[in-house]
Amino acid sequence: MALPLIAAALVCLLATSGVWLFSGKGDKPKKKTEAIGLNVPTQVFEQPPDAESSAPASPSPVPSRSPAKSPAKSPSASKSPSPSPSKTTSRPPSSSAPPPAPPPPPQANPADITVRMFDGWNRTSTISIANRTNLPLNSWTLTITLPNGSTFTLFEVSYGDASAGYRSAVGSATGKDPLNPNEFVVISFDVDGRARGATCDINGAPCDLR
Repeated sequence: MALPLIAAALVCLLATSGVWLFSGKGDKPKKKTEAIGLNVPTQVFEQPPDAESSAPASPSPVPSRSPAKSPAKSPSASKSPSPSPSKTTSRPPSSSAPPPAPPPPPQANPADITVRMFDGWNRTSTISIANRTNLPLNSWTLTITLPNGSTFTLFEVSYGDASAGYRSAVGSATGKDPLNPNEFVVISFDVDGRARGATCDINGAPCDLR
């Protein structure tokens, strides 16, 4: 007998629960109601507020704008210039002759050099070689030649920078430095025989032996 009573109680409980559910208005929470005429404990259910409507609207995330990156320009292919063919031109041999050597500085004419003989007709005599020009005589050699039958026994420099010597009838003197204007050299000589008729030259040019 207990089972039919329990089943009947459950049916009544379910029925009253359905009446309570269908008696609600809108979405508002239902008030507590009590079953009328039944001494059966009832359980009142409250409808929770709509989760979607009650939850505060969360702000939608604003998409961050990343700075637009300009597309990287691909480096243009560098055009390497093609090497131009080298022109090999053979230079013709230079036909120009080397420049001529500069002319020597001007100097005195050997024929203008004054040659004097003192005591020339005696056995011991002297000869002077003087430069009376305005130009130097850079190098010089004086040669004295005696007449036939006479020979030198002495021929030396007594004044000036020169060297002298003799061989038989020919005596010569050579300057070591240029004979500058107004300079002179003195040669002393001895003769075995006579000096009259002797001849002279300077650098091959005849001189007037006075």
